Amino acid sequence: CFINSCLQVLIHCNPFINQFFTKCRQPGLINQKDTPISLEFFLVCKSMVNTINTGDKYIDITNFKQNFGAKHPQFEGYLQNDSQEFCRILLEDISTELNEVKTKPVYRTLTNTNRKSKKVRDLEFHQNFSEREKSIITELFYAQIITTYTCECKLAIYSFQKILDFPLLLPDNVTNISINDLLNSYFQTETIDFQNQCEKCKKVLKHKKEIKISRPPEILILSLQRIDQVTRTKNECFVSFPQVLDMSEFIDNECGFNREPIYNLFAVINHAGNN
Repeated sequence: CFINSCLQVLIHCNPFINQFFTKCRQPGLINQKDTPISLEFFLVCKSMVNTINTGDKYIDITNFKQNFGAKHPQFEGYLQNDSQEFCRILLEDISTELNEVKTKPVYRTLTNTNRKSKKVRDLEFHQNFSEREKSIITELFYAQIITTYTCECKLAIYSFQKILDFPLLLPDNVTNISINDLLNSYFQTETIDFQNQCEKCKKVLKHKKEIKISRPPEILILSLQRIDQVTRTKNECFVSFPQVLDMSEFIDNECGFNREPIYNLFAVINHAGNN
């Protein structure tokens, strides 16, 4: 059922599934040897679509699960697993198998010199990533975030990262919370002890840490981190969310990426079970 929860969402995600079907119908692109997960996922999606004509009430995903479990042993057998973890790994597998970059160039280490603006560095990181990773998954789902560390002397250091989803940690001892509250917590500015010596003032001082989105994704995935990694207990807090989510306040406008960060709620994976 944790697999079904994810598949139901992905098969009805038109921006993704339309591109996926178009790409996978290219002769020779997917096969059992080089792209086994993408092939099995394509066959599952095709079977689900065919139920419109056949009237079948269910489809058999045995081959898909066996192939997926063979590659990821934690999903073997019939124990319950985390649906969002399965979804993340599935999309990462598809991205890897359908990567259009067949010969990856040597990874270029980007300098953090202050001679370059934040906008230029953001573009450099994106181009460096795209030279090695380019798929329908990276183009639709991946966001680029920028973490800014600002010294007390005002020198700013930037760090960039590509992420598939935004993991939102639920607080303890709270029975109700909103997605907006969780996002505010994720993006809140904090003060940290910086281990390296500042290039400008030559001191080891506290730095202000701020996270922003420089390149918002076309399809936004928010994952609720309900399982405590230490106690392995589940946080049953009720989470409310709007039909339309405006992410504008979390965008770094200095980087100049102009996709409107307004998202309409498409689906919620609400999986629960013990068997």
